Amino acid sequence: MFKLESSLLCSIQHANVLRGIQYGSAALVAGNAESTMKQSSCETSGPFAVQKVKFRKVLYTAMEMAQEFDLSDYLDYTKGFSEFHSLQLFLQLMNGIKAIHEAGFANRDIKVANILIDKDYNLKISDLGLAAPLKGCSCPNERHDMKNKSCQQLGRLYSLAGTPGLLAPEIHRHLDDPFVPNGYNGEAVDVFNAGIVLFNLLFATGPFHNAALEDPYYQLLVNGEGTEFWKM
Repeated sequence: MFKLESSLLCSIQHANVLRGIQYGSAALVAGNAESTMKQSSCETSGPFAVQKVKFRKVLYTAMEMAQEFDLSDYLDYTKGFSEFHSLQLFLQLMNGIKAIHEAGFANRDIKVANILIDKDYNLKISDLGLAAPLKGCSCPNERHDMKNKSCQQLGRLYSLAGTPGLLAPEIHRHLDDPFVPNGYNGEAVDVFNAGIVLFNLLFATGPFHNAALEDPYYQLLVNGEGTEFWKM
């Protein structure tokens, strides 16, 4: 997933998606170097120190800096944005999502904690760790295997990906299953999550706890009972 996320951040060049600059791996010294003493074969030279250095491989991604804050931090200290500013940010969010979709991927984890604001108050989608190809795949982990004839790409995704409480209903109803049997449309899931973000921007809270009929807020929305929803 690291390589997929990093390569996407570097390849998607859009003002509303955090830009990746470089990614790769490096070897770093792990902790303090250990020193041991060994006797020299030359009696006149005396003992000498040999340093045993332990290395560990680390993965890194260098990205542009968003110098202000993420939306979740901002909303923790406010009661939300005005309608005008909320719509301005929402438009930027949808433009960023569109760029990700045009690159052939679904984000699957659009939420305020994954949205950064730069010094010019431009919105940046920052996390593509759960991104998956829109063409989908029925293989395990959605990794297409061309040699497996039963592994089909039908434009559906099947893994349980996302943040609890923000899952689209077609995913949430299968929380106890290893995967979503009939799959789901990645673009639709991103749009659903974007709608939750818009509500967050306006009211600094979510519209419901879970997208399930057991949730009274969600049930009112599904049933079109807007008046009752706003009374709760």
